[in-house]
Formats: sequence, structure tokens, C-alpha cells
Amino acid sequence: MIVVGLLALCIGTTALLKNRWLVENDVSYGVYLWHMLVVAILLGFGLDGKRLLLPLVVGLSLFAGWLSWLVEKRAIGAVKAFLDTKPVPQAMTPD
Repeated sequence: MIVVGLLALCIGTTALLKNRWLVENDVSYGVYLWHMLVVAILLGFGLDGKRLLLPLVVGLSLFAGWLSWLVEKRAIGAVKAFLDTKPVPQAMTPD
């Protein structure tokens, strides 16, 4: 387990993860949210103990996380556009 942690630390500090596509698209939280649902669905189809399970979980979770990020990115853009709109100034009336 320690070796896996050290390997993840080494990979996390390499130029691989500083790639422009990876920096601008944060799918990690979406993968975290979707992976257990993917596991549950695949286990429901009877894929437990199969060599195909891990690649399917990783691939489908990455895909679902990426789709979630696209939706989130558009929602963030819409909220920013809404908040950046300036209200029309009201005419001043004498008291």
C-alpha cells in the first residue's frame, strides 16, 4: 500500500499531470461521485471477479466524470454571465 501511495505521489508531481487538458478540465470530483454507481451497476450485471471489471469501472467513471464536468462548466459559465450583467440604472427622482 505504501508503494502505491509513493507511486501516486511521484506521478502527481510529474509533467504528465500538468498537461493543459488536465489542468483546465477537473474531472476528479465527478469520477469520485460516479465510480461507486458504476461499480454497483457492473456488479449488478454479474461482472464481479472478472478481469474486465477494473478497466470498465475506470473507463466508465472517467467518461461520466467528464460529462459531469461539461455540465458543471456550462452551469458555472451561465451563473457568471448572469452575475456579470449590470442592472439598468434607475432614473433619479427628486424627493
